[in-house]
Amino acid sequence: MKPSFVPIMNRADLLILVGFECEHSFLPALLEASKNPRIQPGKPGYVGLLEGHHSARCTRVQPITSAGDVHPYGNPHYLLDPVFGEDRD
Repeated sequence: MKPSFVPIMNRADLLILVGFECEHSFLPALLEASKNPRIQPGKPGYVGLLEGHHSARCTRVQPITSAGDVHPYGNPHYLLDPVFGEDRD
């Protein structure tokens, strides 16, 4: 978290989360410091991209700390493939 993020988030109308717990280590502190009611959880400005996303299409792995930066809840880079954005229901 950089202090310069706080005033930016204070003025924000929208916060978009990638999901898969990528933001868990820094976002709660930023949200609290921003004191912006528009982008708090449960408000219209707090948007999680995983809502409605079928994470079963993403590989879930067992975290191994020696493997480096592993994402145990799936591949957070799902946004890079337009096929994952398609609704196949």
